[in-house]
Amino acid sequence: MNVTHKNLPKSQVELRVELTIQEVEPFVQKAAQHMSQEVKIPGFRPGHVPMDILKRHVGNVKIYEEAFREAVMDTLPRALTQERLEIIGSPNVTPEKLAPGNPLIYNAIISVYPTVELGAYRNFRTAKKSIHVQDKEVEKTLESLRRLRASQKLVQRAVQKGDKVLADLDIFQDNVLLENGSFRKQEIDLNLDTFVAGFSDQVIGMQRGEEKRFSLRFPKDYHTQQFAGKEAEFRVQVHEVYEVMLPELKDDFAQSLGNYKNLVELREALRVNLHKEGEYKERLRLETEVLREVVERTKFGELPEVLITSEIDRILAELKSELESQGGKFDDYLKTIKKTQDQLQKDLQPQALQRVKSILVLREIALKEKIQVDAKQVTAEIDVQKKRYENDSKTLKYIESEAYERYIRNMFNTQKVVDFLVEQVAQSSKQDS
Repeated sequence: MNVTHKNLPKSQVELRVELTIQEVEPFVQKAAQHMSQEVKIPGFRPGHVPMDILKRHVGNVKIYEEAFREAVMDTLPRALTQERLEIIGSPNVTPEKLAPGNPLIYNAIISVYPTVELGAYRNFRTAKKSIHVQDKEVEKTLESLRRLRASQKLVQRAVQKGDKVLADLDIFQDNVLLENGSFRKQEIDLNLDTFVAGFSDQVIGMQRGEEKRFSLRFPKDYHTQQFAGKEAEFRVQVHEVYEVMLPELKDDFAQSLGNYKNLVELREALRVNLHKEGEYKERLRLETEVLREVVERTKFGELPEVLITSEIDRILAELKSELESQGGKFDDYLKTIKKTQDQLQKDLQPQALQRVKSILVLREIALKEKIQVDAKQVTAEIDVQKKRYENDSKTLKYIESEAYERYIRNMFNTQKVVDFLVEQVAQSSKQDS
């Protein structure tokens, strides 16, 4: 087998693979054997059709075409190994010379990992914020717990701060009622600003039976992308007003929530939980900041299109999943943002590009630092998931697949590299959070 390759733009490589007549012959025989099992020829059992009879029945070209597929499946992986190429995506294979009784020549266009020239990823520092839980944070959480245990009574007065209302609600954008944006006799807790900041202030003062329209803008980081950063108009009609009566803040309230002797123990437990939550959020912020800095210090060769398009597809899948989990539809989302899917995919390119660069950087650092995940850790996680989904045959089948094992290994390896980076550059700070 003779293999040559030449580099193409955007991290693509063209392989040219040539097989001699002698090297092709085993694939011709294998193809003939497969085809003889599938064709029905009177007087011959499947798999026992002589070559000359098979050629007359299906044609020599058909056999050679099947031999070509067999040859590619066998020789292309070996050619990639010989040329030390790691492929991304699927190759585009085309025959250059495909004729019975002749050498076989084919070309394969493949995408490969681009060059990644790491910058200094050890010699910078980023501050890790210290987490200090304020008393007001503990009291706010305590107040939320009181509301969960609160009772309520119907009142005949205007809405006041802290009330709950039973109301009809419609949400519009550009005078168009949003899909799944209409609610009837919805219970709304005005202490929570359920929809968007400022909503409760607009409802306070309304009387039973009153209708009101007002506009508010959702924050850019709103959890539902359909609304994030956009202005919406609300139409609210109040049906009933309920006064919320909170339980007294006494030791017996703490005892009703679990294994707490008194309010002192409850407050301390809330403080510990809030501290853990703050540490977790700070860790995520730190990881994001460190990775962004390392990416900025790295030089990349031309990125293959397949990496970008695959990442855009992944982001779209995440978006669709999020919308569906909230009862929305992707087509309605496109109408709301007034864009086609092609336009949205174009808008997602910068985000996809940043994610691809992050993946490539983590991969390169793992190779350079020889960071590998412990196989026992992968096996242990798979065992945990098997037990979790033991009654779900479809999910269990996927968990037992090689694809899932690769996913778990990549996930753990990625986190291990991120942990390594954070340990290298993070330093404690006296800055409060």
